[in-house]
Amino acid sequence: MAPVLKIHELRKAFGATSVLNGVSFQMQQGEVISLVGSSGSGKSTALRCINFLETPSSGEIEVMGEAISAVQNERHETEIVNAANIRVFRRHIGMVFQSFNLWPHRTVLGNVTEALIYVLRKDKREAEETALSALSKVGMADFRHRYP
Repeated sequence: MAPVLKIHELRKAFGATSVLNGVSFQMQQGEVISLVGSSGSGKSTALRCINFLETPSSGEIEVMGEAISAVQNERHETEIVNAANIRVFRRHIGMVFQSFNLWPHRTVLGNVTEALIYVLRKDKREAEETALSALSKVGMADFRHRYP
């Protein structure tokens, strides 16, 4: 079976400081992996590059068989090949941050439906049904009208 996520030779530098030096791994459907390292070792940078919140210096990222490559041109500038796939990638990759970035003016339900409506393009009713189902699974349905 093909991997759902494949990272090949992912590199990221900030100026002269190299943060990621050829990171490669793959992940199968249903598999759970962890990035482990000390503070400042590049874990968050790797995740931000995989989700294209940060532009990798070079390497290839493949999600569900669709690839995006970061390559250096002759002027040593990073170019993204297949950039149109980034939006598709983001539909399959989620991130949980150490500090929760919730909108304080939105309810729990409003915070959960945000991505469903604006990223997955679900209508409000369908997004709310999906969100309520997820909140029920984690025992939070009764908190849906509360604010963070």
